[in-house]
Amino acid sequence: METIDIDDIEFVELDVENTGETELSVWFDDGDRRFNVPKSLMKEWPDEGDTGTAMIELWFAEREGLV
Repeated sequence: METIDIDDIEFVELDVENTGETELSVWFDDGDRRFNVPKSLMKEWPDEGDTGTAMIELWFAEREGLV
């Protein structure tokens, strides 16, 4: 797990598939589970239907058991 510090906020990079979006959040599948992350807690994510890297705030990823 690699963390990235941007503007004093730690992010973790997760390899995911974007399985759907709403105005406020994104649904991801990481191969083991499906989960939802608020867009306000991410720096970047793959487009809907694509696989790629999502940068999620570390505290949220830890709280949700994603890392």
